[in-house]
Amino acid sequence: SNEELAVEFEALLAIHPEAHVCCTGDNRWVVELLVLPNTAEDSGQQFVRTNLRIYLEEGGSASDTDGQASGYPLSLPTLQLTDVRGLPESSSAALLARLQREAQTLVGEPMLCVLLGLAIEELTTMNCPDGDCIFCLESLKASVERSTNVEIVKLSDCFHCFHGTCIDAWWKHQQRCKEETEAVTAP
Repeated sequence: SNEELAVEFEALLAIHPEAHVCCTGDNRWVVELLVLPNTAEDSGQQFVRTNLRIYLEEGGSASDTDGQASGYPLSLPTLQLTDVRGLPESSSAALLARLQREAQTLVGEPMLCVLLGLAIEELTTMNCPDGDCIFCLESLKASVERSTNVEIVKLSDCFHCFHGTCIDAWWKHQQRCKEETEAVTAP
């Protein structure tokens, strides 16, 4: 019912005040949350992120062809991941499939907080830099697994990651080249 959905939205926003809830009309709702791994708010250690959108069709007086009540929570919400950063496509697909399986087990019950909590939990498990360092071509994940002292540098917009020592060496090289070029071209 409308009242139950309002109570669920209130609980959701109490737990996740950064979530966005909006009505798109015709008893359809969208819930969206930027999902980050739990890293004690150390954004430098957040190597993955995504937006989770949950599309709901409100129940109430609407009925399906069998005369039964329909709409959320009696029907599955549509789930979508957008603006995925730091996750390979296979991991993103696995996360979405995991959330969809959980939603199926919760049909008939309020599930928004559960799904958002599960997304955070799963993303925390997947929180590891992906790919190779473009400077030394070594796997970032293998570096982290081999040593706890490896510093990984992440670019904040694109989530590309590098070994800290590699990017430091590259930066110093760039600075030396700039100084040499300026010395040669100076009058």
